[in-house]
Amino acid sequence: MNKINEIIRKIFQSAKNLYNDAKSHPFFKRYVIFTCLLTVVFTLVFFPVDTIILKLLRDAEGKSFQSAEVSDLKASLFGDISIDSMKINLRSREEISISKFNSTISIFSLIRGNADGEINSEQFSFSSPKFKFTSKIKLVPDAEYSTKTGVFTNGTLSLKLTNSLLEGLSIAGFNIKPANIESVNGEILFQDKKYIIKVIKIDGQSLRGTITGSIIPNENNFSLSVLDISCSFDPQSGMFDDYRMLINYLIDKDSGKILIKLKGSIANTEVITPKMNMPQMGVKDDK
Repeated sequence: MNKINEIIRKIFQSAKNLYNDAKSHPFFKRYVIFTCLLTVVFTLVFFPVDTIILKLLRDAEGKSFQSAEVSDLKASLFGDISIDSMKINLRSREEISISKFNSTISIFSLIRGNADGEINSEQFSFSSPKFKFTSKIKLVPDAEYSTKTGVFTNGTLSLKLTNSLLEGLSIAGFNIKPANIESVNGEILFQDKKYIIKVIKIDGQSLRGTITGSIIPNENNFSLSVLDISCSFDPQSGMFDDYRMLINYLIDKDSGKILIKLKGSIANTEVITPKMNMPQMGVKDDK
């Protein structure tokens, strides 16, 4: 036991002597500061952000959404975020999936409350029992971001969608054929805890129209955000060709367009389609 104590004493004495010798060096303080800075830098650079993101998604399962599957997530504190594929199942049978996702907005920027950059996905898909929409997307936000609620607060978002497909839509009980949409361009304003859709323009042979309205985000569960969206479509769009006689009775008399409203929430969207404006048939008097 005495030998062990003697060995420990010698170790501490050697360490003390080494420290005193190093302390006498004229650049000792600079070395210490430089070492501490390197330690901090390496800790931040190699901080396991991707592991934390995956844990947050697992913790949110059964609360914000039903389930989530993520493949090949790469993220760092200061660099880009990329995901090979991700699928999120909401509670009310809706599904959101993305593939080849990349964001130039770093985690550090979001922590600072700044969402300024570019978001791309080679394929975005939203499917529900009522319709399915797939597209290649490009989003350019310039807004403030709340780390507490996970939503944008003040600023703008421009969006560009290409190679889009809308399918499964029905109007007045009639199934509408799938529509290939060449381009979708729009701008959303984040203001006063509301997402205001200034205008989204849809252009293509299959479908032409505009979308306006607002979304009131639910800070606790985004899938419960309230929708108040109006869609106005050109009745001469190609997707209505097979239903020309039917479509003529669905055209709004004032605007000359086919008007569809989206109400309810993201997780339980209510699609309000126009009622048929059937002509009044005259009643023949037998007298």
